Amino acid sequence: IESSRGCTMPCTFCSITRHYGGLNYRAFPIDRVIQDARNAYALGTRYLFFVDDNLSLDQKRFGALCDALIAAGLPGLSFSAQGYVAGLYQQEWLLDKIAQARFRMIFLGIENVTSRNLTYYKKGDIVKKTEWVLRALQERGILVMGGFILGSPEDTKADILGQFDFMRRWAIDSYLIQILTPYPGTELTKDLDARGYIVNRDLSRYNGFFANVQTNSLSSRDLEYLKWKHQPYYRDVRWLLSSNAARQYLGKILLREGLPRAWEFLVEKTRILLRGEDYAFRKFCQKHLNANSFFGETKVPVWPDVRH
Repeated sequence: IESSRGCTMPCTFCSITRHYGGLNYRAFPIDRVIQDARNAYALGTRYLFFVDDNLSLDQKRFGALCDALIAAGLPGLSFSAQGYVAGLYQQEWLLDKIAQARFRMIFLGIENVTSRNLTYYKKGDIVKKTEWVLRALQERGILVMGGFILGSPEDTKADILGQFDFMRRWAIDSYLIQILTPYPGTELTKDLDARGYIVNRDLSRYNGFFANVQTNSLSSRDLEYLKWKHQPYYRDVRWLLSSNAARQYLGKILLREGLPRAWEFLVEKTRILLRGEDYAFRKFCQKHLNANSFFGETKVPVWPDVRH
């Protein structure tokens, strides 16, 4: 379901502003949005994702939308949406309405928790605000899917491991961990190109999950390896004991994911034992590169800036 389009935030990495021709924001009338929800409900839908680029951009409108959803009286219908830290920070009244309107999950554009990178992305130094929003959402039982971006020009191994440590400490329910991608036309891409950080221009690999850039100290392969080796495997024991998702959906998680993830774990450990870590890493990259292929073609992992 969609209630608005566009975003007015100046994030340098984002392609949305190019897609909509600048820092534009347009909203549909709330009555229309409620009617769309009613139509979906009548067809049997009980969960709707708001595809708005940033539903928390206009806090007053978001609050009014929550009021309208509550008043619509659609029992059993719940929602998720995309938001940003500054739009929810210290907005207790809005967070209460979001919970009352049965928003079960918020995708939160955290992006990074290194001040240098946040400045580079034009996000502002929002680490403390991010922590406040995470705590506020968790206290209300609202799940958080955290969006993170790795691979800025100054990133070191320690910087990247610091992002993973933050995810673990805050028991974030789910992650979308992307490697910085130089989408054509963005402000960030112009800078990366001018300074020689872009190592691959095959747009079919520009899905956010694979490295097309290098940093001052890390190759594109290093970035992918660090993500594979160290990213939190969030369905682990510590996560199961501390996350909202596990508290609310433990049975479903174990039933749907327990066996597949255990098998995945065993296969990877067997590959490392029999063929070595490099082989296991390449097999992982091969599988996920092709699983995320836009055009259905078979891809082979390559890192143009690394000598093989």
